[in-house]
This record gives sequence, structure tokens and C-alpha cells, in this order.
Amino acid sequence: MTDPFSIADGEPHGRMMRDLVALSVLPSVWQRSEPLEVAQSLAIVLEKTLGLSLVGMLLEPTAQGAARQVVRSAGRFLQSLEADAVVRGLEPKFGLAERAPETITDPFGKGPIRLVCQPIAWQGGRWLLFAASENMSFPSPSERVLLGAGASHTAVALDRCLAFKLLRENEERFRESEERWRSMTRQTQESAENASRDKDELLANVSHEIRTPMNAILGMTELALDSQLTQEQRGWLQTVKLAGEHLLVIVDGLLDFSKGEARKVTLETAPFELRSELASMMRAAAVRAQRKNLELICDIDDAVPDRLIGDAGKLRQVLLNLVDNAIKFTSRGDVQVLVTSSNAELGAGVAKLTFSVKDTGIGIPSHLHALVFEPFAQADSATTRRFGGTGLGLTIAASLTELMGGRIALCSESDRGSTFSFCVGFERTEGMDASDKLTESWPRVRALVVDDNPSAQSLLVRWLADWQVQAGAVADGLSAMQALLTSAESGRAIRLLLVDGNAPGMPSAPQASARVGVAHELRLIVVEPGVQGFEPGSPREVVIQKPIVKAELHAALRRLLSPTESLHSQPATPRVAVRASQSRRVLVAEDNEFNVMLTRELLLRRGHTVTVVRSGVDALAELAKERYDVLLLDLHMPEMDGFEVIGNLRAREQLRGGHLSVIALTARARPADRERCLAAGMDDFLAKPIDSAALWAAVERVSVG
Repeated sequence: MTDPFSIADGEPHGRMMRDLVALSVLPSVWQRSEPLEVAQSLAIVLEKTLGLSLVGMLLEPTAQGAARQVVRSAGRFLQSLEADAVVRGLEPKFGLAERAPETITDPFGKGPIRLVCQPIAWQGGRWLLFAASENMSFPSPSERVLLGAGASHTAVALDRCLAFKLLRENEERFRESEERWRSMTRQTQESAENASRDKDELLANVSHEIRTPMNAILGMTELALDSQLTQEQRGWLQTVKLAGEHLLVIVDGLLDFSKGEARKVTLETAPFELRSELASMMRAAAVRAQRKNLELICDIDDAVPDRLIGDAGKLRQVLLNLVDNAIKFTSRGDVQVLVTSSNAELGAGVAKLTFSVKDTGIGIPSHLHALVFEPFAQADSATTRRFGGTGLGLTIAASLTELMGGRIALCSESDRGSTFSFCVGFERTEGMDASDKLTESWPRVRALVVDDNPSAQSLLVRWLADWQVQAGAVADGLSAMQALLTSAESGRAIRLLLVDGNAPGMPSAPQASARVGVAHELRLIVVEPGVQGFEPGSPREVVIQKPIVKAELHAALRRLLSPTESLHSQPATPRVAVRASQSRRVLVAEDNEFNVMLTRELLLRRGHTVTVVRSGVDALAELAKERYDVLLLDLHMPEMDGFEVIGNLRAREQLRGGHLSVIALTARARPADRERCLAAGMDDFLAKPIDSAALWAAVERVSVG
């Protein structure tokens, strides 16, 4: 038998074989064809090359017994059921196995034909290649081999076609999946951005709703502090003011947390006095400490510079969050804020300071140290139920510390308290520090500290030693009386008592003097929460406020021990606002009654003329009738808000000329709010609660027309 693969290219059979090979391997064929189209092409090659009457492919029946399908052959389309004769003629041979040639009746009525069936096995199933000829000697051995080769190459082409089709379908599914993923990513990103905007808007609204009444509370408190008050009344009002400022710190912390997630927090740079800032912060936290009978101590090393440049507000927020956290988890003992100066060099004129907040509370197991800095997290759920809180304090503190260039470290064990510490750098400024002013000393004075807290005892004795006062310490009134008696008998009498107001069994200074029989009266400094000054009728007793500030203790010693200082209680002299050099005509557009009262009073104190309207519509009507030097414009008013007012006002000025200075008043204190106001055409921006000095400065920067 002739080997068909050795047939020369010029032979008909050779050309057919080459065509079959080309059709089975060329990508141009199977990459753009369906399996039936590939089979059809190969069938036509066989038919034309061999001169056959009919060549086609018959598909295997489905499991459900569906009708068979005959592939195009001899230029005709034969479909199942429509070519019953063909199907009936081939039915006996549809075994999908090679069978000997047989003579059957031509289904198209042309007489008998010789039929050969050749199986095609490929991944898509089993098909049948059939070939028919009117030549009764068909097929010859070489034709039979060629038909087998045709079936094999058909299988190869069909396999490639199927593989490519599957690949193409997979690519399409991948593209669809990729598009769905991109769509989901876009939707997720849009949802996240919308959620972030909603959260920012919610926090801004919460801030606005809190700051609006706080403007009246703090403003009216400041006005009351400017009036004639006793020291006790002044102390009460100062506590109200500090508590209100503490609340604002919490609100600012929430806003900073929101901005911190979006990486929008920025640092401010301004001069500040460290000891004054920490004293204010400690007084703000004192109310909660006093409620739990905790000692609150602030110890700033004398080597720490006082006059610095940096963001005092962020530092205050960090320390206040750490102190509040310490108070929350401490049931007895004390909370200490310690500040030291590092020897490490950060550059010329830069001080590296270490701040530590130490407590005697419940402590934190080492395996939970990282968790406490996570948002809305505490050591465990039982801790949350017992102590409450938002779980944001330490998170805010950590993020702000990192913003300032530091990192909070935690040293803690269960039931042994905790210490949070961090190092940050601040620029130093020229001038005398507060600690440099505490130079007066009393080397001949003997003092006794009466305090049941060892940390407070140690601190007060050390401070007194700095001023050369010889001091000892006891824990209660009985021990104090024994020490006073012993010192009097030895001829080295104690002249000064420094007493914690909560010390048990402690008599007043006159009572103590009478009991020990000393010739002179004792001087007594009582440390109490909430009030400060000299007690009426007791010229040798001074009350200073907790937490103790070193400068205030030094001032009390000067009053009691230095003959040039007055020892008599005087009501505080009210502050009197200095009148402005030029009076301005001010139109105030504000709908909140309390804020109207405050703003009017502050402006009248400086000698300005004030007119008040309660809506944006009334503001525009008033400006159409009267001339003013400046407009204080609240942004959130009924009927027409501040932005609509400024838009109408600036449009009117473009037609008529002129320019009225407009200062925005709003409880929204974000930088974005300020930028929006200035972009809208306003000249200045004041955030509520309004500081009186800032208000006066803004109004008086406006020139009188």
C-alpha cells in the first residue's frame, strides 16, 4: 500500500494532505472558527481532492437522544430531520467505529454509492467522518489511508479549535470578572469617599452644635470673670471655664481623629509657655481626679525651658487624653505628669522634651500593649463595660504624637499601674523662663508638709528645698501636731504648714499655734480643689488650688513669709476692657440669642456701636438702608445663610461700588471651612467659641470709612 505521506506535493493526494495539515495547524483557521466550521472546511478539502460524491461529519447523539446533525457537504446544507434519507442511510453505520465499505442507496436518488465511515475522536466528543463515491471500487488502499489521516487531522484541528474557544471564553470571563472587580472597586471607593464625607459632615455638625452653646457658656463666664468677685467665686467660674475648654478639646480630638484617618491634620507653629499650658491642662482634668479622690501631680524639671515654639494645642490634646485615660483606670493613688529635658541634640535652638504620664491604676498586660492604641479598643470587653469611654483617646494621642515627630511608649503590667511616655522637640525662644523668676528663698524657715500621698509629699519637700526652706513631711494631723510640739520644745519651731485639704485630723493654724503654745502664729498653706486666695478673716492662711503649680506655691510663700507682701485678703479687681482708639459701626447678623448677648456686650465694652439683625434677609435690608464699617456674619441662619448673603452683597457692590468688610462667625472650625469663607468673598473668619481678644482684633483691623 502506498504511503500517503510520501506522495509528492504535485500529486492530488499529496496536495490534499498538505491542505489537511495546514487546516489542522494554522492558527488562522482554528482561531476564528467554530468546531463545525473547521470540520466543514476539512470535509470540503477531502471531497474536492478525492472527487467524492459526498463527504461530511455526523455528530454523536446527545444523552437525551436529540436529533443528529450533518455537516455541510458537496455544497449542500443537510440538517437533521430535513435530510431524513441521509440520516436513514447512515444510521446503520453510526457506531462511531471503523466499518468496512458498504454499498447503499444514494439518498439523493442518483443510484447506488459506496460509503466509508471513519471515527473522529476529539475532546469535544466522538464524530463520524463519512465519504461516498459512485465508483464501486472506492476506497482504494491509499484513499482509505487518506481518509484515516483526514479523520486524525480533523480531530487535531477540532481539539485546537476547542482549546482556543475555551481560552477565548476564559479570557472573556476574565475580562468580565476584571470589569466587575473594577466596577466593585470604583463603587467601594465611591462608597468609602461618601462615607468619609458623611462622617466629616456629621462631625462638623456635631462640632457646630456643641460649639454654639459653648460660645455662650465660655463667653458669659469670661464676662463674669471681668466683674467684682470673691476669690471663691472666681475659682468656681475658672473651673467652669476650664471644664468648657476641656469639652472643646474632646470635640477637637474627634475632628482630628477624622482628619487623621484622611491624613489631613496639620501642625501649627506659635510661641507658648509650657508651664502655663500644662497648668491649664491639669486644671481641666482635675475635676474628674477630685471626684475619684486621686492626687493629680505635675512635675516639670527646672532644666526644662518654658518659652517654646510649636503646636501647644496638639501637645495639650495628647497629654489631656493620656491623663484622662490614667484617671479613668485608676481607683486610688495618683496620676503624675512628668516633664524632663533630654541631652540629645536636635539642632541649635531646639529642646527635646520627654513627657510621661504615670498612674497607679489597673495596669495593662504586656500582650495587650499594642491593642490599646487601636481605635475603639480597650484591653477587653469587661474593661469597656466597667470603665466606659469611646476607645479613641489613646488612638488620637498616638496619631498626634507621631504627627509631632514622636512615638508613645508604654510600660505597664497588670495591677502595677502604667506609664505612657513620648519625646518631641520644640524650638526655644529668647527671654526669661518662668522658672528663672522663682529666685527668692527663705533659708531660716522651717516647714512641715502634711499630705498622705507619698508622691505629693516628695514633690512639695523638693520644691521647698529649691527655695532653701527646711521641710519635713507627715501623713496626718496627729503626726503634724506631734511634730509641731517637738519642734517647739527643741527651740527650732516650725513656722509654716503646707497642708493637703483632705489630710485627716488637721486643725487650723490658730488652733495649732494655741495647742503647741508657740509665741508666733503659724503660717498655713492649704491645698484645696477649686478655690485659691486668702481666706477671709484668716490673714495668715492661704489656699492654693490643686493640682499645685510651682509658681503659685512660690507666690503663696512670698505673701506669707516676705514682709513686703500684703497678708490681707482682697477681692479680685475686675478687668476693664480698654476702649478702642476708634469706634466702629458694627452690624451683627446672628440668630442665637445667647451669642447675640455675648457679642453685643463684648463690642460695647470696646466702645463700638452695635446693631443686631436675626437673619440674612434682614442683614441685606439693613445694609441697603444704613452704612456700616464691618459686618459680623453668622453662617448658619434661617431663610438665607451666610454664603447667600455674601454672594448677594458682593454682587450688589459690583454694580454700586464699595466694599464692606465681612467677618464670618461659625462654630465650624475646620481649615476647610475657613478657606471656603475666604473664597466666597469674606474678609476674615472667627471660630466659635469666640475669644474676646480675637474678636476685638478682627473688628479693629477694619479701617473706619
